[in-house]
Order: sequence, then structure tokens, then C-alpha cells
Amino acid sequence: MMNWRWAQYFLAVAAAVAPLLGVFFWGWNAREVVLLYWIENIIIGFWQLMKMGAVGVGKVKDVGWFFVPGMLFTMAFFTIHYGGFCAGHGVFVLEMTNSGATGSGAEGIDMKGLKFYLGPLLFVQLLFMVVGQAWAALPVASIWSVAAIFAMRGLGFVQDFILTGDWKRAEFQKLMFEPYKNIIALHVAIVFGAGLTLAFKGAWPVLAIIVVGKLVMDFTQIRKQEIEQGN
Repeated sequence: MMNWRWAQYFLAVAAAVAPLLGVFFWGWNAREVVLLYWIENIIIGFWQLMKMGAVGVGKVKDVGWFFVPGMLFTMAFFTIHYGGFCAGHGVFVLEMTNSGATGSGAEGIDMKGLKFYLGPLLFVQLLFMVVGQAWAALPVASIWSVAAIFAMRGLGFVQDFILTGDWKRAEFQKLMFEPYKNIIALHVAIVFGAGLTLAFKGAWPVLAIIVVGKLVMDFTQIRKQEIEQGN
């Protein structure tokens, strides 16, 4: 089996380059750094849906098409539940870091735009609103970090789930809860980092420490997968 682990390490470093340069040379503040890492939550959710889809395809081949309605319901439930979880945290981060922010992403979330008659889909709509708000607040250069994070997570999906054959063995229902452990840790780190940088008035050493700390977290997670897969 081809080992692309080196590429994951490279992409983890690439994802840290833009925020590090932003902190040292372009005056990025706590809001921009924290929102960049919050967006990774959405990327994690996307690849988790890809995992569920891959397992679902295998199940359809094994047990037939009657598995499809349950699969689609579970994926939809995950999207609403996980999306609402991320959206709520995103609102908190946006409001927490709003002090002194400028630009198109500086205003608060406009709850008046939500269509409450959509029921549970309200959480999905709120997620789209928060993502749009966060994206508007990010510098243009952050696109490179987002792309690197997306590719890093995608390579992990291929390397550790598809090529290893885990998609044939994974339990569909368990996949729905799989990302919460890591994402809660990431959320706590984001909130702590935001609070720390605000307390120190966005001092660049603190922001740099957050970026480097996130890089260490990524390296640790990649290495853990490497050990588990024996490569």
C-alpha cells in the first residue's frame, strides 16, 4: 500500500504557514487566527460524511438497496446535529472576538434572517450564516491554509480509511459520533486561545504559540494514525 503520510505532514506545515506569516508580517489578529481554525470543524464534518457514504456504498452491495433510506436519514441527522453544534460554537467565537474587529466580517450574526419554520433545518441555515460570516472575516491569504487543511484531512480519509479497507469494517452508526471527541478538544483549544489572545490584547507571541500548538496537534494526530496503521 502506498504511504502518503509524508504528504500529510507537509500539508500540516503548509496550513500553518499563512497564519504564521499573517501574525508576524501582516498583522493578523486573534479573530482571524481563531476563525481559520474554526473552519476546520466544517472540513472534518465533510470528510466524516464521505466516510459514512463509503460505508453506505459497501452496505448496499452486501445487503441491498433497502439500506439506503436508513443511510440517508443517518447522514442527514449527522449534518443537522453536527452542523448545529459547530454553528453554536461559531456564533460564540464570532461574538467573543468581535471587539475591535473591522471589515465585512465585523458585524454580529443577524438572527432575524433565520427562517424558524424550517424546524431542525434551522441549524443548517445557521451554520451557513456563520460560515459566511467567518469567511468574510478571514484575510484572502487564509485560502491557502484552508486548502491545505482540506487536502490533509482528505489524504487521511484515503490513507487511513479507504486504502486500509476500514470502510468495509466500520460500523455505520458509530461513524456518526466519531468526530466529536477530536472536535471538542479543538473547540476547547480555540476558545482558550481566543480568550488568551484577547487577555493579552492580541500580542503576536501568543498568537504564534497558538499556531504552533495547532501544528503540534496535527502532527500528533497524524503520527497516531501512522502507528495504528503500522507504517
